[in-house]
Amino acid sequence: LIILMFTTLLSCEKDEVSLYRNLRHIYFDYENNFVKEYSFALNPGKSSDSIAIEVTYTGILLDIDKEFKIIVNRDSTTASDGDYEILGNNVFSKEKIVDTVYVKIYNSEKLKTEKLQLCFNIG
Repeated sequence: LIILMFTTLLSCEKDEVSLYRNLRHIYFDYENNFVKEYSFALNPGKSSDSIAIEVTYTGILLDIDKEFKIIVNRDSTTASDGDYEILGNNVFSKEKIVDTVYVKIYNSEKLKTEKLQLCFNIG
């Protein structure tokens, strides 16, 4: 019995749990950001304004800031290049799970007669 217990103790090893570290994603949280509407009619006199859009991160927390790209989805966007501007470098801050990017929109003549749409992807 003692020999069997000793053999059992010798055969046990402590295994390290390996983590798959490449599963990192930055994405738009569609539940909270699916549609953002803005009207200059509610802000008369403004020639431009900035809209905050949340982005979410999943994976092991970043230990350094991570740059990412916002790409305009041309197939779904009705706004022209001069109607908006993606502001700054898009950087997801280290140790955060939610961050914010900003898009500046311009009050163009088109907005008096039509509704424009911007659609983005993260690349």
